Amino acid sequence: AFPGQRFSTRDAKETKAWIDRIRTRGPKAAAGKPESFGLTSGELAELFEHLEHKVSGSTAEQPLSELVAEVRRVSGLPVEIDPAAERRLRAADPCLDELRGLSAGAALAAGLRPAGLTFVPKAIGPGKYKLRVVPAQGAKERWPVGWPLIKSPGETARGFMKFATVEVVKQPLSRVLVAFERATGVRFLVDHNGLAVTGKDIDSVIIDLPEKRSTYKTLIDRALRNVQLRGELRIDEAGQPIYWIFPARRPAGAARVRSR
Repeated sequence: AFPGQRFSTRDAKETKAWIDRIRTRGPKAAAGKPESFGLTSGELAELFEHLEHKVSGSTAEQPLSELVAEVRRVSGLPVEIDPAAERRLRAADPCLDELRGLSAGAALAAGLRPAGLTFVPKAIGPGKYKLRVVPAQGAKERWPVGWPLIKSPGETARGFMKFATVEVVKQPLSRVLVAFERATGVRFLVDHNGLAVTGKDIDSVIIDLPEKRSTYKTLIDRALRNVQLRGELRIDEAGQPIYWIFPARRPAGAARVRSR
């Protein structure tokens, strides 16, 4: 028996794999079986310590290659580009969102998504990791834009749960999100790919919300339902609140966003 592990004489193959994992990846790989991306919970926690660092440079309308370079700089992790992803990265439109202030992991996942790209982490030694940018289609796992809440919505995003009286009269979604972001302190991010599949973007979606007093979360939830969208409160790797907006019904197929 080993701490956190138990093997019998019939588990020679599993025992060898576990020992090899520790030898090549260090003690963080010892606790538990591999989870997401083939990393153990200890390794994922260690990886988060790199990806929680915040993007400090402006990203809106900047080349995606600059976002990749910024994530490499703030996280201290090497970023490798798959050859197929390299072609897409060169042909991609500039970054659609201002991601400054977000954690490196969430910013990179959000910035790459409209170009049909994602990234996956890999352990390359004890306490050492690298990120690999790959085409999203065909990837077994994709680094998500935000993670499930650890605390309650009220503890995570107090401004989002405050009451307010709001009326919106035929305004584009892009303008509504800016106003709600300023009022709540929550970062709003949109699944541009999902909107593109429906033939829309954040400027063509028009929000019309009769005057109502409720929490900001309830108000934006209602406004989004009226235009067949949904929102989900998440956190980035630094624990900051993100409200991820996507189509209420995921259409079949996929689309690559070319422009706004």
